[in-house]
Amino acid sequence: MRNAGTIIALNAFILLLIFYGEISGTSYNMSYLSGIIGTPCEITEDIIAYDSNPSVYLQNLTEPGTLFDVRFTPLEACSLVAIEAVTYLGSGNGIIHIFGDSAGTPGGDLITPMIETLWGNLTRQRINLPSPIDVNNSNFHVALEYAQAPPPYTALDNNGGTGRSSYKVPGGEWTVIGAHDLNIRAYVNYYTSDNDPPTIECLPRVLGFSVEQSYEINAEISDASGVLSASVFYSPDSLNYVEIVMNNVSGDTWSAEIPSQPIGLTVYYYVSATDNSQNQNTGMFPEGGPENPFTLRIVDGHEISYDDGTPESFWIVGSVWDNNKFGLRITPDEYPIRITGARVMVDDTMSFNITINEDNSGIPGTPITGPYEIFRNAEDWAILFIPEAQQPQIEQGDFWMVFHWRINNPGSPGVGVDTFSPDYRSKRYTDTTGWIPVNSADFIMRAFGVSMTSIFSDDPDAKKNWSDFELLSNFPNPFNSSTEIRFLAPASGNVEIEIFDLGGRKVRTVINGKISAGENVVSWDGSDDYGNRVSSGIYFCRLRAGNCSQVEKMVLLK
Repeated sequence: MRNAGTIIALNAFILLLIFYGEISGTSYNMSYLSGIIGTPCEITEDIIAYDSNPSVYLQNLTEPGTLFDVRFTPLEACSLVAIEAVTYLGSGNGIIHIFGDSAGTPGGDLITPMIETLWGNLTRQRINLPSPIDVNNSNFHVALEYAQAPPPYTALDNNGGTGRSSYKVPGGEWTVIGAHDLNIRAYVNYYTSDNDPPTIECLPRVLGFSVEQSYEINAEISDASGVLSASVFYSPDSLNYVEIVMNNVSGDTWSAEIPSQPIGLTVYYYVSATDNSQNQNTGMFPEGGPENPFTLRIVDGHEISYDDGTPESFWIVGSVWDNNKFGLRITPDEYPIRITGARVMVDDTMSFNITINEDNSGIPGTPITGPYEIFRNAEDWAILFIPEAQQPQIEQGDFWMVFHWRINNPGSPGVGVDTFSPDYRSKRYTDTTGWIPVNSADFIMRAFGVSMTSIFSDDPDAKKNWSDFELLSNFPNPFNSSTEIRFLAPASGNVEIEIFDLGGRKVRTVINGKISAGENVVSWDGSDDYGNRVSSGIYFCRLRAGNCSQVEKMVLLK
């Protein structure tokens, strides 16, 4: 063991500090503690402390990596929520460790060490943990590691030690500081009587899209005793639920992903969480869990959005009717794209109209489709599914999604706005003013659709199996009356071959069944599934077998 560094008394001003509680050398509970310098610290948790006012510091211990530790013994089962430290002689970085106990000395880290800016001004500094740590009624350690030289020195009291404070220099052993206690304290929540389940907040997903490989579900989950575990339960029929364990991303944020589901399916789901208390209270969101789940509808295609999904407020143009409108300019990331629907975040159930409009030199032009009257019916979203025959196809450039208030309700509903990092795509309109830019927010208005690229993109997993099947070019191509589609199969099995038009609409299922190994030939006579001859143009032939998916282009001429 090495000798402790020279103990230096703090300046005389510290001797005048007011001591707010009698410290007996054992743990005690307080609901309020004044700060050493500055404004009081507002404490609602219980405090475990063994120190009195700061009086000295260890001048000779300055090497980065030096650790100063206090061993804490809870009065009963609890969770650790924050720590407090007093440092001296200037601010700078330090590293906070929460250790388990190993026969009275620090054991392994209970959480990832935290880099913190230490004040160095003799003020009691509270440092909150990312989330509560369940320490039960076991000993634990809080340690401050120097990260720079000279450091903000860890302060000690000078009225006799409890034997709970120690230090360790890099490469050395733990050394007990006999005559002093480090000014390090622990904030805990005792949870013997905790009968409350975790608080769960979850912004529900109402739509999932086929281009996604999974559907992320996020929740904010908190509990005074800490959160032991959380899960998402999902079901395709609202009867048989599958559990997906959630991960604690950071702080109170938990996340899980529901795996990819078939297009058109409605998935039922809810979030469940259990706390760290001895009672292990469990809560569900929405309340009732499987009896009152969220619904997630799986939609073909993908969504185009410019917002983060969290409204800071809800806006209207005005409460007086003047042909009030909001418009959002949308730029597809792929062409052509067929617009199949839209949704708007609103704050009540009053109806409104939606149109999809051309772009006219940066403002909404002529409507391409609509108006469609819709209203909110689920989790703040008003959702529109455009009838297939009226779905517009965007070949290039921008288009506009336009929100129209109805003449009898010009001030309702309000449209959600996202004010974080606006994209300058939003505009408002009245007959008096015309279209005016809204530069301070993005309207939470989204369009979704099916693009040729998304329909015929290759599944990353499918590429592994491309050597198994091979879709050959059709012959003749171009063709007039019919064409032969040839493909190679390594073994007998089920195969599906479908024909799609340029807009991504399925025209014909040529085959969906078992084929033989080797070269196979099927023909298409240019008709749809109902026997009607299709028009001249470009078509796509898609082969799917297991995870394999391949596409070839063909041209029909009449």
